[in-house]
Amino acid sequence: MRCAGDSEADWVESAQFDSQSRDLDMLRETVTDHARRLNTVEQSTSALDDQIEQTFRNTAKTEALSSLQTEVSRLQQERTTGPDEDVIQGFESRLDGFVERLDSVQTTVDSIADNAVRQSTLDETRETLESRVTDLEREMTTDDEPDEHGDQFLRPLLAVSLVSAAVLGTVLALEFERPGVALGFLVLVGGPAVLVWLLGRGDR
Repeated sequence: MRCAGDSEADWVESAQFDSQSRDLDMLRETVTDHARRLNTVEQSTSALDDQIEQTFRNTAKTEALSSLQTEVSRLQQERTTGPDEDVIQGFESRLDGFVERLDSVQTTVDSIADNAVRQSTLDETRETLESRVTDLEREMTTDDEPDEHGDQFLRPLLAVSLVSAAVLGTVLALEFERPGVALGFLVLVGGPAVLVWLLGRGDR
């Protein structure tokens, strides 16, 4: 037979056990909730990393195109506001022709960025760019009556066009893991750009 004191002690122990059980259940729920939140954070971090990587690639292409367009706009502004309007108007049609060819090169580069190309397609694009660069160089070197003022505008434009084509081609080739093609862009397109730029500085 238990005494009253024993019954009271059993009741206290039972109450403490129930309280500790509830605390343990709450702790388990808290741990589970933190685990779910941690998993959500990890998923968000992974998605953010992917977005950052994609943004970096797009930024590199956008900056290259923006730099090229800014330089063309600057040359066009100088063409319309320069001190020698007669000389500038004399090669206006030639400058427009270079701008059209530049737009054609940009269209070609954009088509590469928008489509998953194979090696053969990339090689054909490189050959097209090289052919256009050769045509531009031939037109610059076979002009019967070279214009000193015109060359001051056309040579920088040609150099900027070649450098931009080399940069864009290299970036896209590296993105498709084609280091050989990237090197080809740097040598075959970037090299003539440096030569044209040096010739322009030498004539000043």
